[in-house]
Amino acid sequence: MVKIQPKPKIKKQISVGSDKSISHRAIMCASLCRQKTVIRNFLHSADTLATLECLKKLGVKLKYNRQKKEVYIEGKGKYYSLQRRIKLYAYESGTTMRILSGILAAQ
Repeated sequence: MVKIQPKPKIKKQISVGSDKSISHRAIMCASLCRQKTVIRNFLHSADTLATLECLKKLGVKLKYNRQKKEVYIEGKGKYYSLQRRIKLYAYESGTTMRILSGILAAQ
């Protein structure tokens, strides 16, 4: 059995083109970190905005600057605040529904 140990802090910057799939995954991963993260070159679309709204309802503090294409996220750590029953709407975003369902099922 391999035991995975968390690193104390990772500070890296990578640059990729604006992409819907990467934008979804970047904000979801950042929401699970215990620190502040800036996502640059975020793709503005109905699907990615659905993910942002779901994360807000889960208690993630975030700010979206559409002009700069940046999302500032204050991560919750590996658990969201699920102390009350909430309704999440992914609208037409299959990626939001699939990935977020997996994250929530693990919690």
